[in-house]
Amino acid sequence: MKQVDNHHKFWIHRVDLDVVSQINNSKCIGAQKRRSTAIRDIHSGDRIILLSKINNSISFFGYTQVDRVYKDQDNLFEYYFSKNKLKLKGIKYFLKPIPTINMVEKLDFIKKKNKSATYFRSEYKEISKEDFTRIFKQTTLIKSFPPYLEEIRMNYKEFMLATIRAIYNFVKNVEKRNQIEIKTFLNLLKKFLAEYDINKNINEIQEFYSRHAIELDFKHIPSRDPDKFVPLYLANGEKKNFAYINLE
Repeated sequence: MKQVDNHHKFWIHRVDLDVVSQINNSKCIGAQKRRSTAIRDIHSGDRIILLSKINNSISFFGYTQVDRVYKDQDNLFEYYFSKNKLKLKGIKYFLKPIPTINMVEKLDFIKKKNKSATYFRSEYKEISKEDFTRIFKQTTLIKSFPPYLEEIRMNYKEFMLATIRAIYNFVKNVEKRNQIEIKTFLNLLKKFLAEYDINKNINEIQEFYSRHAIELDFKHIPSRDPDKFVPLYLANGEKKNFAYINLE
């Protein structure tokens, strides 16, 4: 950091954990908004600290430097849709993630200390060299992909299935009826995931449930009402329409 000159800018980039491993492999990032203005201000040599929600806490987890800026109309990882892309020189990870809540009093750009979360909502945020250095000095850097990111990435399916089972047990204990519509159940799941900042749309949630319902061993009940249909995969790979989950 002593060699960093004043001609380069310093940034925080917030990214979803789902694509961190792909960023690690490709060393490329972009912007989710197709016409993002923020990414246009990033240039070769700029420094970026990476940020994400880890274990339900918004945390800094890595550091990188822009190698070059290039244009590509294709989307990246089905996540970045801007034509402006950034090729990175490499990524160094923090030995342990740094929760932003631990840095509130130390960072000048956080003016309202009691509302610090609002300062980390944007995808790209320019910060001062001084604030960048304060974050940078809080941890030890490692070159390898850290276990705390690997475990989250590998256990997504397990997390989803465990969450579905937990919601099922909760509904079974409080619901007086002996069944619940699958679509109603999936909307409950969507709301629960949002509490953990997992913002999947209902189509993505339904697709996951359709593919993995057979692993849950729930009893599903069909209906003649097409508005209630949810296609579920059977053991033979075919789909069949169901409408309810049995709670008995």
